[in-house]
This record gives sequence, C-alpha cells and structure tokens, in this order.
Amino acid sequence: MNETAREDYKNLLAHWNQAFSQTEEDREQAPQENDWKELAPSGKLLAAAQSLKDCKNGLDYGSGSGWAGIIMAKSGCQCVTCADAAPNAKGLAECGAERFGVSDRLHSLCVSETWLAEVPTGTYDGLFCSNVLDVVPPEMAEEMLAHFARIVTGDARVVIGLNFYMPPEVIEKRGLACREGNQIYMDGVLRLVSRTDEEWRALLDRHFTVDRLEHFAWPGEEKETRRLFYLRPKKRKPVEIVTERLRLSTLRPGDRDALLAILLDGEVSWTYMVPDLPTEEKKTALFQRLRALSENQQRFVYGIYLGEKLIGMIHDVSTKGSEIELGYFICPAEKNRGYATETLTACLPALAAMGYTLVKAGAFAENGASLRVMEKCSLKRTGETEVIEYRGENHTCVYCAIRLAKMTDA
Repeated sequence: MNETAREDYKNLLAHWNQAFSQTEEDREQAPQENDWKELAPSGKLLAAAQSLKDCKNGLDYGSGSGWAGIIMAKSGCQCVTCADAAPNAKGLAECGAERFGVSDRLHSLCVSETWLAEVPTGTYDGLFCSNVLDVVPPEMAEEMLAHFARIVTGDARVVIGLNFYMPPEVIEKRGLACREGNQIYMDGVLRLVSRTDEEWRALLDRHFTVDRLEHFAWPGEEKETRRLFYLRPKKRKPVEIVTERLRLSTLRPGDRDALLAILLDGEVSWTYMVPDLPTEEKKTALFQRLRALSENQQRFVYGIYLGEKLIGMIHDVSTKGSEIELGYFICPAEKNRGYATETLTACLPALAAMGYTLVKAGAFAENGASLRVMEKCSLKRTGETEVIEYRGENHTCVYCAIRLAKMTDA
C-alpha cells in the first residue's frame, strides 16, 4: 500500500476498534440465546448468512460483532472462523458465541492485514464478508478479493455485502470530504468507497462468477440500496500448460530481470501497453504484481518458457461472466518462430475447460503480426475497434474473438 492508503487503514482500524468496544450495559442489553436470528440487521442479511449453513468450514471475514458467524454456526455450519483486524471485535465475537451456545464451533481471531496471504489455499467452503470491501482502501479491497478466491474451495459459497452507491452529485451536495472522486471521509476516516453495481460486478468478476445480486435496506431505510452479491468460484486454471516446445507456468522469483528486459524492449513497448517504469522500485513492484497474478488460480496469467528461458507472457486483460479478453507478448529475439500462435492455441481448450465460452483479444491496427496470430488461432475480426491513447499517440485497437462452444462442436 502507498502511504496514503496505509494512513487510511490505520485510521479506519482505530475507528472500528472503538466502535466495537463493549460496556457491561451493552452486554446486558444484547439479545438472549433464543433471539439469535435478531442479530442480523435485516431479513435478507439473515438469509445470506443462513445460506452458508451446510458448510463444513466457514469464514466470517471482517466479522465485527460476529453476528454473521454466529448465525452461520446456529444454522448448522460445522466450524466458523470470525476474523477481524480490530482487537475489540475478537472479544465481542467470543462473548456472542458464548451467549448463543456456539463456542464449541466458532473461533474468533484478531488478524493482521497479511493474515489472508498466510491462509492455505482451499481452506474454506463458505465465506461471508459484509461492510468491509467498500470501507477499506481500494487496493486493499482488490487484494482481499484475490485472497478470497484462493482460500476457498472450488465448490464454496461466497457472500459479499456492500453499502449503497453514492453518486458524485450527492457527495458534493452533502459537503462530504472526498478523494479520487469516490473515497468518502468523515472526521478524517475513510468511511465509503462508492462504486456502482456495475463497477463492483466487474471487480468481483475477475475472481468469481456472480450468481445473483440482491438489494436490501437496514432498519429505518426506505429504499433497498445496499448490495448482497452471491458468488461462486471460477474454475481454477491448470497449474501448467505444456505444448510441443513451450511450457506455460507461474513466474519464478528469479525472472524479474528477464521479464523487464522484454517489457522495456522498444519493439515490445511499441505495441504492448507497458506502464512508465522510471525507478527500480516501480520495476520491482510491477514484477511482483505480475508474479502474484500468475500464482492466483482464478487469474489466467502465465509466463511462457522455452526450456528454462522466459520468453513472454499471456494473461487475462478482463473477464465478464463466461467471456475473457487476453493479452500476450513474446521476446523480439524469439519472434517469427510460431511461439505466440502455439501459446494461444494451447490456451483455448484450457479456457473452455474453465467455463469460458468467448475469448477475445485486441491489437493495434499497425501490429499486423499479432493480428495474424489471432487469425491463425481461428479468432475472427469482430468489427469492434477502439481508439486508445498510449504514450502521447492515438492508436486504433482492432478486436478479434472466437466462441469456444462452436470450436468444441466442430
């Protein structure tokens, strides 16, 4: 995280830790054991937590009071972990678990910001996360989603609860402090990262399939504007894809210099959109991000290896439901040997097995070599074009696509 995001996280953690403090009077006024369904702020939230009742190992992340985890346990979930970064939340969830008789199957943790990265892959078959992703810095939310996708099983049930969307004109009218157009602050604390349903769907769709979206309201609210996304994991990519000459695999720790040499080659950066990398720090940060993406089983990102030599990459640019857009590049020293065609051809059946039905790719109009690769792999021009500004010049991007179902039927 950058310094601004880190300071935001520090402040919001202090805010929520104070919010989760509990007095003796609060304990006395808490619902009794037979009132556990009243823990949920709304009927739809109750149903969302109960939807994880059949899970063997559930996670309530950003659990706060632990209300959702308690409902999961009372409804039948065999083992529930309530995890929150606020120290006071741990005691609050433990108190609730004891009160409602689920201490034997609900475990409360105070976790660090790196805890998700330490959770083993495929640990949980149910995950509930409400009022978290849109109150933390955006880059942290995206990291959380990537970790969620990794730590759940392939058949897991996932529920994400989000606050309402607040349009810019409403933010301005209310005189709220705002950064970056959608990060809303109150008393110096980040309280909401405002995104539309479509914007959240696009973020979630990178890692999960969205089964449905429900809107709900808290008590006293007239309109149902808060969001509940019901998700399921996308099928995991193959660990490796092996062709006659190549191996597509996770980037290795020692590949930094080789990858950067390819990306910074003028022939590559002329047509492949490489971000400005003025410092060694930025170069290392880019490599680390690409390597992390290649390790993510829900992201279609691979290094392309000829023997032990890294010669390029192929990766998802975006996903939307069963559609995926790919990007790729090959080291100029290895061009005109069919490696890009061999790579893309091998990826199509793997993508079909993951459930994708349409694969799309784009190239600048002047990049005839890349367009020929697509055509050799049976991707046809869609007629869609887009003008993209890159390094001070406008380029027309030409798109090609293939429907995998038709390819399979053939």
